[in-house]
Amino acid sequence: MNKELSRRDFIARGTCAGCSLFMIGGSVLTAAGSVDNVPDPKEFTYCGYKCTLQCPMLKATKENDVELKKKTFVEWKLGERHGVEFDPEIIFCHGCKNNDMPKSLITENCSIVPCALEKRYDSCFQCKELTDCDKELWLKFPEHRNYVLDLQKNYFATLE
Repeated sequence: MNKELSRRDFIARGTCAGCSLFMIGGSVLTAAGSVDNVPDPKEFTYCGYKCTLQCPMLKATKENDVELKKKTFVEWKLGERHGVEFDPEIIFCHGCKNNDMPKSLITENCSIVPCALEKRYDSCFQCKELTDCDKELWLKFPEHRNYVLDLQKNYFATLE
């Protein structure tokens, strides 16, 4: 039986399989931003990521799971990227748009956040300069950059 998935089933299954963006050891895995391909910038982080509890750093932070924090710290090469040793007190993430919580090492050192805020964007895929942007995130994670460029195409197609 070939049954089409409802939007709710698709999102539930996709969330179980992994988050929209999952950084592991320098690689990035992405999934569709939305079933109808019309991304809402308010639903995404500034860099085009969707924070869910499938993100190991967010999950580790919410559950105060030191082992998961450490594993993610190593896999994401945060020590190398930010010049720090593992310390569960400074290795956490609540997401870059969660203004009620302290900012993390990850969000404090992100080049995308201040750029998006300065340009008053909810997500960088709203920026027409994205194609030529050379921020560190795009250089380190080109698969995510391609994903965000696809979000951008879908986003601007809805504005025409």
